[in-house]
Amino acid sequence: MLDKPRKGKAKQVSGTKVLLKDKKSVKLKFYQHYAFQAVMLLLASTIVLTYLISPLVIVPTISRKVGDISPKDVKALKIFQVEDKSTTIKRQKEAEAKVLAIYDFDNRLLGEIDQKLTIIFDLLEKDQVTAPSLQEKPEANQQGEEGLVPSSSPDKVSETGTKHLPPFENSSITQQDLPLPVAELTVEEKWERFKGKTSLLISLDDYQYLLDYQEKDQLKSSISGLLRKVMRKGVLGSLNFPLEEDKKGFVKRNIANGAEVVVKDTSEVLDEEKAKKEIEKAAPSFFPENQKLSHLIAAIAKGLIYPNMTLNLSETRLRKMQAIENVTPSFFQIKKGEMIVREGERINKNHLTKLNELMKITEQENIFLSFLGSGIIILLTLVMLFFFIQRHHPTIADHMKNLVLIALVLVITIFLNKIFVYIANGLSVTVSEIEPLSYFYAFPFAVAAMLISLL
Repeated sequence: MLDKPRKGKAKQVSGTKVLLKDKKSVKLKFYQHYAFQAVMLLLASTIVLTYLISPLVIVPTISRKVGDISPKDVKALKIFQVEDKSTTIKRQKEAEAKVLAIYDFDNRLLGEIDQKLTIIFDLLEKDQVTAPSLQEKPEANQQGEEGLVPSSSPDKVSETGTKHLPPFENSSITQQDLPLPVAELTVEEKWERFKGKTSLLISLDDYQYLLDYQEKDQLKSSISGLLRKVMRKGVLGSLNFPLEEDKKGFVKRNIANGAEVVVKDTSEVLDEEKAKKEIEKAAPSFFPENQKLSHLIAAIAKGLIYPNMTLNLSETRLRKMQAIENVTPSFFQIKKGEMIVREGERINKNHLTKLNELMKITEQENIFLSFLGSGIIILLTLVMLFFFIQRHHPTIADHMKNLVLIALVLVITIFLNKIFVYIANGLSVTVSEIEPLSYFYAFPFAVAAMLISLL
């Protein structure tokens, strides 16, 4: 049927006749090309039409629930696996419980603390240059507006280490040669300004002691070392750990480099109150012979400490979800012929799980068989249609474009019919006066045959 030649003249090469063998070879190639196109068109049309029609096939299912009585014996028709959901859920919970909470540790805050320390001691240095001691203040008030201190010795040094200016009477230095007096604040005013700028709560005596203390660099490094010692342990806003974290610990992740350390002993972590107590305990080791100085560095350090570790709740949840997803589901195998439930037996949860899995496998097989059966019927129908056209309308069959047009008309018509069925069902719900079957008469189902008859 597929070897019908097309009309055409014999090809001549250089005025000579083509050999009979060459003619047969040309015809064979032509027929093979035509046959290939026809077969591909049949297969493509069959697949598309089967896909459009097969979803209408509904496989009946039996609804069962826990407590129902089995009407008959149910055996496994083949080997299949059933997911053990209870075991899977148990393993997922165990995997989730093993995930430790993530706490972000910001070690970069130590740099900010060093900057604040620098500001504090720069302010002390600035105040020390112009501030008279508390012992000098009454004397300064007696000297008048010039602020000069009479003395018999040229370079008398006060107890605080500040040099008094020598008297310039009977000297070649005149009043104009001296630097102009600086309009200073009082010590109390500078103390208030210092507290306002640094937020440190220290007494006036402590502030004066800091001004008079000469080795401020050593004092600054001691405070910095004390803060580093405490804050490297990690300081939380509060230590209200959940019970599970208190037992199994947590992960301390450094924000700067991403390094993670598992902390098993949560007592090593401090909150602000514990951190301040730790500072008070460690401060005397820096100045064991000077109790007042130890008290001062503790007061300054406590004013600069703040939390540098926080719970990363989103990262913790993400890791728990990943742990749950990584759990492989647990299955148990049902062998062929194994009794699932006996006749008259009450269906329990275990039976229902096996029956649902068996029903799912059966539905998949039924759908596949329905699809395959529909495809075979449609293919046979298209083949018969092709043979009919080739026998009774050879002029149409000789041109592949005509066959493609017929296939497109069939596919589009079936597609539009399916859409119209859904539209009709929807209209029947909204308009109750008209029966659903009445809408089907509105669609021109015979349009495909009418179009093909025009070829």
